[in-house]
Amino acid sequence: MDKYLADYRSMTGAKFKADLKVSADLGWKAETGRLMVFTLENDNRRLVVLIPPKLSGLYFTKGQNYQALLEVGEGGLVYADACEKE
Repeated sequence: MDKYLADYRSMTGAKFKADLKVSADLGWKAETGRLMVFTLENDNRRLVVLIPPKLSGLYFTKGQNYQALLEVGEGGLVYADACEKE
């Protein structure tokens, strides 16, 4: 999280696993996906993640924990490549 917040450009293309806690749902658009706000385990800073349409079967509730495979995309947007409820 520190590296990403310090300079997201240097993280573009990087993939990593993260333990996430649902903070908020910012909305859904069928062709784009769902934009979610999470916090990381032991870190109260918020991370916005785009959940793509291929993961549309997931239902997020505030406070739930997930393990996710994330990728930093162009412009710093974080995408979920995979996501599992813990």
